[in-house]
Amino acid sequence: MRTSFKFALSAFFVTLALSSNATAKGDFGVGFILGSPTALSAKVLLADNKAVDFGLAFSSSEYFLIFGDYLVHFPEIIPPKNEFLRDLHPYIGIGPIFAFATDDDHDKDKYFDDRDDRFAFGIRVPFGIEWLYSKFPIGVSLELAPGITVVPATHGLLNAGIAIRYYF
Repeated sequence: MRTSFKFALSAFFVTLALSSNATAKGDFGVGFILGSPTALSAKVLLADNKAVDFGLAFSSSEYFLIFGDYLVHFPEIIPPKNEFLRDLHPYIGIGPIFAFATDDDHDKDKYFDDRDDRFAFGIRVPFGIEWLYSKFPIGVSLELAPGITVVPATHGLLNAGIAIRYYF
């Protein structure tokens, strides 16, 4: 298991244990995303079913990613026939993704065109569904984020993952 993932998992459970008696959900969530990329994650719920989220991911010490998205939630789309369905919030958004090489001789991949590229920029369009549990300050989401890198070259990309966040 990678060190960054172990740290994220430990921090999440320590935070959860320290505030285990909390029942109200706050507007600021921290946690992690398991998938591609695996990342530390933060999300701020804004007024009117809108949110912003951020992620920081490392890829086998060759590069790291920073991404952020503006999201619009649509909780009224799913009929609230029971408590579980009332807690589901589909969403869609848009945001930038930045990749920074940390190794001079990194592999070519979906972000970098050549082995000597040091920076990549793109746009992603995440959509998914988040379960914001009404009785405990936790959120679990499933997300798919297609996108495109435009610098240093044009490449399609696809991010996907499961996020778990604790809300303060």
